[in-house]
Amino acid sequence: MAKADYTVETAVEGLANPWSMVFVPDSRMMLVSERPGALRLIDRDSGEMHAVSRVPEVHAEGQVGCLTSPCMRIVRRSPDFTMSFSGADARGRSTTYVGRARFDAKERSLSDVEVLHMVEPLVNSNAHYDSRLAFDDDGYIYVIVDGSSAPLARLRPE
Repeated sequence: MAKADYTVETAVEGLANPWSMVFVPDSRMMLVSERPGALRLIDRDSGEMHAVSRVPEVHAEGQVGCLTSPCMRIVRRSPDFTMSFSGADARGRSTTYVGRARFDAKERSLSDVEVLHMVEPLVNSNAHYDSRLAFDDDGYIYVIVDGSSAPLARLRPE
C-alpha cells in the first residue's frame, strides 16, 4: 500500500453520533448534526462548539434520528436551511420528514421551522432507514428514503 500524502487530525471531540455536516458559507464555521437530534455550530480552527437552538424534535430511537444535513443544505448567501429527520406521531409510528428553517449563526438558532414533506406510510419500527436530499438549479428538492417503499419525491418549496 502506498503512503498517503495527507495527515489526519481530530477537528473536534465530544459529539454524540455525528451524522452529517455542512460548511457555513462565508465563515470558518460548520454545522454538524448528531443522530440524537442536536445540531452543533463548530469553529473549524479552534474546535469551539455551540449548541444550535430551536431544532425540530427528532425521533431518535434504535437506529433512526437526525438523518441528513446534506441533516442540511444552506443556500449560499441565504439563511435558508433544509434538513431531513425522523419524527413520530402520538402512536409512536415513525417516518422521515423534510423541513426547512432559517439559520442565524450569530444567535446560534433556527427559526421559521416548517415541514415540507412527510414520507408515508408511517411505520412501527426503529430499524435503520436513511434519506438523501439533492437540489437542482430550478429550486427543486429531490428526496429518496432508504428502507422504505416510498417513491422518489420532488418538492418545489415556494
